[in-house]
Amino acid sequence: MFLPLRNLLVISVSIIKHFYWPLTKFRNPPPLLAKRGVLMRYGSHAETWIETGTYLGHTTSWLAKQADKVISIEPDQRLAQRAQRKVSANHRITILKGYSEELLGPVLNDVTGKVSFWLDGHFSGGVTAIGTTVTPIIHELHVIGAVLKKFEQVSIFIDDSRLFGDGIHAKNGYPPREALVTWAREHEMNWTIEHDIFVMTSLNHLDA
Repeated sequence: MFLPLRNLLVISVSIIKHFYWPLTKFRNPPPLLAKRGVLMRYGSHAETWIETGTYLGHTTSWLAKQADKVISIEPDQRLAQRAQRKVSANHRITILKGYSEELLGPVLNDVTGKVSFWLDGHFSGGVTAIGTTVTPIIHELHVIGAVLKKFEQVSIFIDDSRLFGDGIHAKNGYPPREALVTWAREHEMNWTIEHDIFVMTSLNHLDA
């Protein structure tokens, strides 16, 4: 079966960026293939992926090839509707329209087992939506932390780690990176930063 021209273009550009990246001395942001490698290294156990920030749905569709179920929350109505049309034939994917501050809690009520979170629901200009904050990450972590113990195994990925710091980024609404480190320690999670992604994994991750 031939891939649509748009998909072939996306794949070709991703491959070119991936091989060109070392020539930039691995400058941020990393190419798509490098980020997907991180998701698989730490999240390959997942039976369910929960994504905040569907955008164009490329990562959503890719995650559905790796897990039994993908639930993606997209606050922008047009992007959500576009993603719903794109994945309508894939029974593994559910696209929800709305903000994660409203929808993530109810979603987690019905999720158990081994789960991974791809938290990328921040405002990034253009057609992306903005709620009461530039990034809902603190609220998302609060919701996840409240039910963390019920999951068998957990990985949490927070994109654009470079934006969580002091100075100009703090003024733009991003919490300091130390807030993420503190959350990981309080919930007894391993943490690391790889290819601009802040990664947290449950302590039993390496035992699986």
